[in-house]
Amino acid sequence: MANLQFELRCLNHRWLNTTMIRRRDFDGHMASIPQSGRHWIIYMLSLCMAEVYGKPPPETIQSQDFVGNPKKKPRYPELPQFSSSHSLPHGLMYCRVVAGRLKFPKYLIVVRDMRHSLVSCYEKWKQEYQVDFSTYLKSAPFGSGFHNDIWRQMQILNEWGRITGMDEYQTCVVKYEDLKADTVSALRRICEFLEVDASSAVIERAVAASSKSKMKKRSQPVNRDEVVIREDSRHPFEWFSPVDRQIFEEICASNLKCPLGYDYSSWEQ
Repeated sequence: MANLQFELRCLNHRWLNTTMIRRRDFDGHMASIPQSGRHWIIYMLSLCMAEVYGKPPPETIQSQDFVGNPKKKPRYPELPQFSSSHSLPHGLMYCRVVAGRLKFPKYLIVVRDMRHSLVSCYEKWKQEYQVDFSTYLKSAPFGSGFHNDIWRQMQILNEWGRITGMDEYQTCVVKYEDLKADTVSALRRICEFLEVDASSAVIERAVAASSKSKMKKRSQPVNRDEVVIREDSRHPFEWFSPVDRQIFEEICASNLKCPLGYDYSSWEQ
């Protein structure tokens, strides 16, 4: 039943959410799964653009001066126009005739191991959920009331993964794990893909200014105490009981079509 509900959910979002087909007037769009470093990337990219184009740096990490969203353009119309969201591709985008004739932005697709992302999402919202992690993990595709559950994350991977396989689109997949392991190289790759001509020195300064402590100081006051970064030192796999791991693997085996390089059958830390 859950698999059928997931298919219905995907069809509903694929055809009724028209954001990505209507709001294409950007040079680049960043699509991401939740808790995958989106604000981190936006802030570093914004710092690079401010220095490259001679503009004031963003005042907060929530600033949309350089990277807006599909409904709101960035502050400077003379600069390359970038947006970011968790939105999904529209069904028409899979039609090669449509993809070949309409103008679409470049797509930067930011992903993270779903198990890590699920733990981060749970920790961020657990005071609202008032359930244990196992209950959150086993949520139904419809009506769970949970933010960014496993079904939502699989949707993002499946739909945007399908876009990466189409020659009509310019795409670049960035893994959070690679971003964390070598931030300078990952940011350089992002800038090159989006054609932001940032030198190595500019990129290194942006990375240095984007540590956890420095970004927390740049957060808007209303969000400063929000749980954005999980402080728990345990590995995320420790949240999964043996039964949880089995359930997770079964859900992925039946519904995840585009893992984008992740092996969800392995639990090696």
